[in-house]
Amino acid sequence: LRVTNNGAEPIEFTAALHNYINCSNVEKVRVFGLDNSKYMDRLDGDKEKDEPDDMGSGVAVTEETDRIYTNIENEVVVFDSGKLHVLTIRKTPTLPDTTLWNPFGSDGCDSGWKNFVCVEAAVISTPAVVAPGETWTGAQLFGLDI
Repeated sequence: LRVTNNGAEPIEFTAALHNYINCSNVEKVRVFGLDNSKYMDRLDGDKEKDEPDDMGSGVAVTEETDRIYTNIENEVVVFDSGKLHVLTIRKTPTLPDTTLWNPFGSDGCDSGWKNFVCVEAAVISTPAVVAPGETWTGAQLFGLDI
């Protein structure tokens, strides 16, 4: 993602690269790299909460989830124990946040909710600012081990 400011005033924005990751069953997915961090719970008025140490087991999606993890390392790993797939998402430091989302069968959601999880590189908690004449770049790279 590249944003160039051709104007005379700084611009401010937020962004998330929406990755819908196919999985065997969302309940068999664990996300590594989010433990011991803070997140904004979108389902609880953006209240800031702490993700405890997962003791190496990864963060699980066991209910409707819509979170923005702040200041996350540049690599997050998604493990699907049903498919035995490991997906590594590497992101640039300009995307310091990571979202985790799945509707988990909430009212009105698509019937395919069991077979995806969204893990998104993002800049949300502190909006990006681009000065006049400057360009901001954010990128991610995927690696899949099967």
